[in-house]
Amino acid sequence: MLTVDRFEGNIAVCIDDAGQPLHISRSALDESVHEGDCIARGDDGIYHCDCVQTQTRRECIGMRLKRLMKLK
Repeated sequence: MLTVDRFEGNIAVCIDDAGQPLHISRSALDESVHEGDCIARGDDGIYHCDCVQTQTRRECIGMRLKRLMKLK
């Protein structure tokens, strides 16, 4: 699974599950992909948002943030 970290011009800087960066041409992404989205390559060769995985990860990050805020 890849996560879009940021866009730099026509390049999407993505991070794989091992934390390694991968640069993908923005033209290889579906137009609906945004920063923070989890993406997977479809049969058409285009990377599409995995909405379920994106939502799951965002909820997990939100819970971690809440736990960290309680520690202060």
